Amino acid sequence: MGSSTQSVTTSVTATPPGGTNLQYVPGRQAQEALFLDAVREMARVTEKTSWEAIKYLTLTNGTGAIALLGFMGNSHDLRQSTWAWTALFLYFLGITCVGFLIALQFHKGWNALSGLAKNGAAWRRGELPYEKVIAEFGSSGATSITEPLYFAYGSFLCFIIGTLTAVIGH
Repeated sequence: MGSSTQSVTTSVTATPPGGTNLQYVPGRQAQEALFLDAVREMARVTEKTSWEAIKYLTLTNGTGAIALLGFMGNSHDLRQSTWAWTALFLYFLGITCVGFLIALQFHKGWNALSGLAKNGAAWRRGELPYEKVIAEFGSSGATSITEPLYFAYGSFLCFIIGTLTAVIGH
């Protein structure tokens, strides 16, 4: 009465036009599809979060600068204060960091897209295996993950220090 199930793994070797041998293991295509779906979802979440952070950092530094300029315009003493000018400079520096962050993200995205287009074309011609296209796509950006973070956290620190400078100096 006992029935047993056996797991059988078979592989099929195929030679595409480029001459590279590819092994297809049953279930491999499903795993690749799940992996690519996960990568797409993480990319979507990361992109959404990045743009939310950029909007937040621009808004906080920009409104800090506008508010301080408004106060400086109404107060002769505040216009003479080095604290106020230091805070204003920090807000400006925070906005500049956001600009560099956007430029860096564009540059990284452009490099990734260019690499994917080049490697994808080579894959379609049979000159490059699929695994290499996917592997190089993740590493085709021009920056490490820490470089954009320097600008993002730098902008946030500029806002915090600028606000503390304005409050303490007043």
